Amino acid sequence: MEWNNRSEVWAHFIMAVCGGFFGGYAIFGRMAVFGSAQTANLIELVGDILGRNLTDASLRLGALLLYAAAMVIFVVLREKTPLNLKYLAIAVDAAAAAATADELAEAALAALAPPDAEMPEGADYYAPAGGKAVVCVELYNPDSLPILRFTLNGVIYQSYQFMDGSDSEQLYLEVAIPDTPGDVAEYTIDEIKYVDVDNEIRDARMDGERTVTVGVSYAAPSATITAYAAPDRVELDVELIDAGAIERSGGDVVIAFAEEGGEPVVRKADELMVYEGLDSGVTYRYALAASYDALDGEGEVRRLLYEGSCRTQS
Repeated sequence: MEWNNRSEVWAHFIMAVCGGFFGGYAIFGRMAVFGSAQTANLIELVGDILGRNLTDASLRLGALLLYAAAMVIFVVLREKTPLNLKYLAIAVDAAAAAATADELAEAALAALAPPDAEMPEGADYYAPAGGKAVVCVELYNPDSLPILRFTLNGVIYQSYQFMDGSDSEQLYLEVAIPDTPGDVAEYTIDEIKYVDVDNEIRDARMDGERTVTVGVSYAAPSATITAYAAPDRVELDVELIDAGAIERSGGDVVIAFAEEGGEPVVRKADELMVYEGLDSGVTYRYALAASYDALDGEGEVRRLLYEGSCRTQS
């Protein structure tokens, strides 16, 4: 009984999270149609009818009918099936999430050309240019003898310079990464000094790998888009952020634009994208994607950089 009560509580929490997610998704990404309640939808429906926007009014009426149909189906299933409808609802929500994979983003990603630049050889690890990395030195030290210092790339680091968390078997040291993406930095341990049981300073025997290589990568690019909407026109001001990986690797940047539920139009992205001859009072969605190699060991990738929507003026 205790387990059943606990599972019911978790089911309640899961449904609350799903409801909040799908509510936000519908409001911000799907014409403000709130799928789990109809008050706002009915208000928008009346507004669309008064504004003679029959297309949006039809879509909102369809949403209302789907909502009513779901209520009818629930009542029928409750009387006709022994299934636990709470868990069935969770499964249906999961299926709905999979079915709402963003076709606009997929269209943008599918249109990308791969980078055409030659990439350097790989490294053991990768870190962004100008950043920091942590070198971890693992020791076999069963007697927990104190470590006095170690030398890395000819620079001596005393024990007080080790990072928090260091102990007699693991030493952590923060190092700076070079500023030039594409470089490969080498870090070599030259020596390790410890104090033995007779209080003598000794050199540690180093049987393992003493050198690691770190590939200097680009920062992952991102983007912002500012939309300006008129009754029959939309302008998108596109700004790429940290675009070095795209420029260096010869990657591609495209933008997909479509009326809600319509066929996406995919074009090569410019700083200013202009779409004319649009319908008034209609929601349009857009997605910006890029292909690049950030020199981070993953090779050529295709990533969605930005996704948004705007509504033309009525």
